Amino acid sequence: MSIRVLYPVDVLRHREATGLQRYAFELVAALAGIAEVEVTVLCDDPEDVAGLPQNITRRVRGPLPGPLDRSLRGVFLPGWLNDYDVIHCPTVYGPFLRKPRGARMVATIHDLIPLVFADRVSRANRIWFRHVMPRILDNYDGLIAISEHTRRDMAHWWDIDPTGVTVIPEASHLTPT
Repeated sequence: MSIRVLYPVDVLRHREATGLQRYAFELVAALAGIAEVEVTVLCDDPEDVAGLPQNITRRVRGPLPGPLDRSLRGVFLPGWLNDYDVIHCPTVYGPFLRKPRGARMVATIHDLIPLVFADRVSRANRIWFRHVMPRILDNYDGLIAISEHTRRDMAHWWDIDPTGVTVIPEASHLTPT
């Protein structure tokens, strides 16, 4: 029996390599090397995930009509999302404002810079972190923080129980065992 994992990889649409991109790419590639895991990436453009191993399924979603495309995606959930056992959002900008039925959702939180250093980020990021994220955290069955510091920030800024957050430090070149 295999576990079906979906990765919404909106973060990969930016062509410049960032830490978030490396994290998402390496995590997805490492999981694809485990025989019991079927990995699917959800992307806007197949070119965004061209560097991933070929045994990873690519699911391309088209844009929704209208100017609110990115915002509306999290509200209108296609039925095929229920085909997955786990949906892991590798960033806080996961595309789901509601939880799909049947799938367990996990998010990785890298930092809370838009709250900690609010004067250094866009207004949209501040609004997302201060007002949207606290309301959708209940949708997630699991939260991963990349450090103890991030877990403490989550407890402080979002008033969540830190014991409900698993700390998994970021690493590179993961090899499945």
